[in-house]
Amino acid sequence: MEAAWSAADTEVFARYGDAFVPHRRAQIDIVCRLLADIPVPRVLDLCCGEGLLSEEYLRRQPDAEVLLFDGSADMLAAAERRLERFRPRF
Repeated sequence: MEAAWSAADTEVFARYGDAFVPHRRAQIDIVCRLLADIPVPRVLDLCCGEGLLSEEYLRRQPDAEVLLFDGSADMLAAAERRLERFRPRF
């Protein structure tokens, strides 16, 4: 069975993601603002991609923790690299 998502797909999405997801930065801002007052700052980031949303949430909430999932090992690796400075909160 052929993989549904390839390393090449990861590269393309990382490069052109802002075009593929219009208003992505505004969406991230809205989600982070909605999560700002949750009683336990522990969230699940499904289909985390390269970790942009988790990165911003962890930056804004110093006591937060995030559990990331993605169907692509390449995307998870990219998210791990992006979030390295927040270890062990992800």
